[in-house]
Amino acid sequence: MRRPPSIIQFTKILGSLAKTNHCPTAISLFQQLQSRVIAPNLFTLNILINCCCGMVWITLAVSGFAKIFKSDFQPYTSAGSWISLLVL
Repeated sequence: MRRPPSIIQFTKILGSLAKTNHCPTAISLFQQLQSRVIAPNLFTLNILINCCCGMVWITLAVSGFAKIFKSDFQPYTSAGSWISLLVL
C-alpha cells in the first residue's frame, strides 16, 4: 500500500493554484485533504484563508483561523491573512 504524499507537496500545489487565481480548485483540493485525514500545516491553512478572503467566503476563512488556533500553531506567518479577514 502506498503512503499518501506529504502535506508539503500538497501545500506547494495549493500555493501554485492560489497564485494562478484558481482558488475554487485550491479550496476543493483542501476539502479532499480533510476527507482523507491529512493534517494541514500552518502554511496550508494560510493559503486556504487567503483564497477564501479573495473569494469573500468568510465562513470558510474563519474556519481556517479556528483550525490554526485549535492546532496550537504560532500564527505569526498569517498576520496578512488576519488583516484581509478583518477588512472584509
